[in-house]
Amino acid sequence: MVDDFHFTDELSATRAASALLAAPLVPSSGVFTKVLPPRAHGIYAWWMNQGAVPGLSGLTHPVDPSLELLYIGIASRTSSSLYARLSTHLTKTSRRSTLRLSLASVLAARQGWTASFVSGRPALNPGFENDLTQFIHNSLSLSWIQHSAPRDVEEQMIQRLQPPLNLDGNSAHPAYTYVKTARAAFRATAYS
Repeated sequence: MVDDFHFTDELSATRAASALLAAPLVPSSGVFTKVLPPRAHGIYAWWMNQGAVPGLSGLTHPVDPSLELLYIGIASRTSSSLYARLSTHLTKTSRRSTLRLSLASVLAARQGWTASFVSGRPALNPGFENDLTQFIHNSLSLSWIQHSAPRDVEEQMIQRLQPPLNLDGNSAHPAYTYVKTARAAFRATAYS
């Protein structure tokens, strides 16, 4: 069982980043089957096997050097929790998950995936969503911490840890243009 980090005071971005880097890793295939994320607000990090996503590299995990930081997200809305957000990323579609849409965008050409309109929004063709889920289970791990006001530290954490798949607040990252261009190209194919 993975212990969750509980904090009673507001964390600075530095303390939150340190806590997230020290948080236990869970293979994405084990989330909900072996470990349940808490039904609380917080910050989560997606870690990729090195080389899993061509063109992207991130901070090496301090405990497992075979993993690199890919994406940071938050669960901060009244109706959202770490449990709900991670469920969206793992069980819903690219229409409902920025992580899934961004991954689909950078992997589409390599995997032969196509985009389409799903409920009026560009997304991965529904026939490929299971392939994306399988990729996530085979290539990504997660860590998370609880935090009562994650939105207060999100931007500083992204700037500090520079996850390559995050676009907001991360324009200095070397992969920023690559990811932004891949997302635009992927969306454009949905219109064709």
